[in-house]
Amino acid sequence: MASDRQIAANKRNALKSTGPRTDAGKSRSAQNSYKHGLSAGGDAGAKIAAAKEIVRLLDFEYPSAPPALLSEIALATIETRRAREVYAEKLDGFAEAIAGNENQSNVDVSALDKVDRYVRRAQSRKTRLMRQVRIERST
Repeated sequence: MASDRQIAANKRNALKSTGPRTDAGKSRSAQNSYKHGLSAGGDAGAKIAAAKEIVRLLDFEYPSAPPALLSEIALATIETRRAREVYAEKLDGFAEAIAGNENQSNVDVSALDKVDRYVRRAQSRKTRLMRQVRIERST
């Protein structure tokens, strides 16, 4: 458990990290998902069908859970899957670039780190929602 001093430090640090403040910064950060390839539309009908199937399976497992929560879990599942696909694509691209290029300094690994951050956030969101369903199930 965090001490009072640590909690106060966390609160002070949270005030410093509020994201972009200028209009230019907000507009630039709004484009991140396009830059990393996570906004690729794909087949909307397939995504809807997948979400409905996930909700159906979750409803079978957790019949007392609110439908809205199950829908959020389905969307988080799809988001996690898509982020992992993009990560794998980026990783394959880097492997090909390294294999075909002796000068490895031209390969930008920071893009892979950025996509990895999306993967971790999507998985954390899904895990948090599943924990919420399990808590509601046990009460």
